[in-house]
Amino acid sequence: MVQPDGEDDASIAQHIAAMKGEMAKTMPDVNFILDRMTRTFTARRKFIQDSSLTAVLEEYPALTLDSVVSQEMRCYSHVEIDIRTCNVHVIIVAVVRLSEIGEIIFGPLY
Repeated sequence: MVQPDGEDDASIAQHIAAMKGEMAKTMPDVNFILDRMTRTFTARRKFIQDSSLTAVLEEYPALTLDSVVSQEMRCYSHVEIDIRTCNVHVIIVAVVRLSEIGEIIFGPLY
């Protein structure tokens, strides 16, 4: 799978593990997580397309954070949303669907 510059399957796995570790903390560092989500975007997009919503949230628990979901929506749709007024679970499903639609419209990113 083609990854962002300087990334390979091993580094992507390390980023995912680091995010899971950060999410286990009482006060996760959101900037750290946002950076790792950016680095894993391509791999996450593929994972989302091939996985159930439950599996996605287990692999990427940061998708339950408002700021991460907002970033995901911007990446997939280039639309700003006010996450405070939306149901996060509905937005996560929207991210999954936008990933699938993006694949149809723009072709694979990997």
